[in-house]
Amino acid sequence: MSNFPERYPALFGRGTGFDIGDLRREYLSLRENAPSRTLRGKRYFVGHDGVPSARGYSNRREEHSAIALVNLQRDWEHPLGGSFRFLDYQVPLKARQSDGGIGKIDLVGVNDEGKLILIELKVESKHSGRGDSPFSALLQGLRYAAIVEANLEAIAREAKGLGAEVRETTPVVQLLATEEWWLQQGFNFSVAGNSQKYFSAFIDDIKREIGITFEFLAFDHLNVDFGLDGGKPRLNPVPSLRAVPL
Repeated sequence: MSNFPERYPALFGRGTGFDIGDLRREYLSLRENAPSRTLRGKRYFVGHDGVPSARGYSNRREEHSAIALVNLQRDWEHPLGGSFRFLDYQVPLKARQSDGGIGKIDLVGVNDEGKLILIELKVESKHSGRGDSPFSALLQGLRYAAIVEANLEAIAREAKGLGAEVRETTPVVQLLATEEWWLQQGFNFSVAGNSQKYFSAFIDDIKREIGITFEFLAFDHLNVDFGLDGGKPRLNPVPSLRAVPL
């Protein structure tokens, strides 16, 4: 049994702080010891049909939004330049059921340079509280990146079946959320505050020490018509996209 949270406490946010040295060591170790679905005869892109697995009402708005984004089958103009598109949603990384702590990537995309994008999708909370923090999402993205880096050849090969040419290079980690979610997290879209500046400095440290590029984007909304009783979720209307200032 592989209990990854115990083996990699810094990457799973179980430490008392964010030590860049610990994150780097654990990232390299996880990449070296990453589970491989290919070796177990499993795929990463599992043949989703654009319909939620739950046939009735579900309050998992993030899941329905992710499916709706993939269902659009379109290229998005990137606020930072170029373009990208979403390839698939809920992409599994576990090789065995016993791979404890390893989840699914909310969305996987590819940009016009052929770089794979690993996307954490967040929507605003309808209740009190902020939910997962940007730091928590960042660590989750790092975990995904280590595992994906170790399996890039197989993932790139599978991506061809989705019409995408993926370069075997370090993936991009993207935190994609609604503007309202960012505001709930204390971020400002006019002038970056102290929390944004601290977050930005931490991102710079990770890029320098680990070599991962992060992107932070915001939708003006994610108004999703849920896919109920076998229907496909859709966004109504299609949202606009902007960069989050750091």
